[in-house]
Amino acid sequence: MEVGIINYGSGNIGNVTRSLRALNVNYKIINKLSDFKNIDKIILPGQGAFKSAIENLKKSGVYNKIIEHNNDEKPILAICLGMQLLFYNSDEFMNCEGLKLLSGEVKKLNVKNMPSPIIGWYKIFNLNKTNNNPVFNKDSLNKYYYFAHSMYCLLGEENAHITNVKYNGINVISTVNYNNIYGTQFHPELSNQSGLTIINNFLNL
Repeated sequence: MEVGIINYGSGNIGNVTRSLRALNVNYKIINKLSDFKNIDKIILPGQGAFKSAIENLKKSGVYNKIIEHNNDEKPILAICLGMQLLFYNSDEFMNCEGLKLLSGEVKKLNVKNMPSPIIGWYKIFNLNKTNNNPVFNKDSLNKYYYFAHSMYCLLGEENAHITNVKYNGINVISTVNYNNIYGTQFHPELSNQSGLTIINNFLNL
């Protein structure tokens, strides 16, 4: 098994690679189409701006390859901005279009009496009574994770989200799973052992 980490010019790649090294996992940085050879799973890291990330993915040709990877039902772990890129569009840059792998859109996060971006450790809440999700299981749910974001995801009806995070009484999606896609609004690579548990669960799919 080899894991590909998508490079779109930002994305917090360094911390993701450190997490994979801690788990003794082979990985490859994906910069161009040929880098996808022998890749079973991909991680779409999260940091930066929606528009420039999409533009860089299209420029490198990796944009269409991610869609192909999804069509082949191969696992995808998308982190923070990486998760937002999977949606149809974002309000961050005047309705900029994303990868369109998840229906829904990305909206500006406005929470009364809280700064933007919201940065810090927050507890995620399990929305399901069962904990049988292969990635977001009982060992990773209802724990604290590191968040840093100013946008949030508004899902289409057919998509399933697993947990919420609560900011001053406002619920925001914190994890999503739709078929082979697993997304986190928080940064598991910066969230100590709980975050490593999620990454390891994904790698064991």
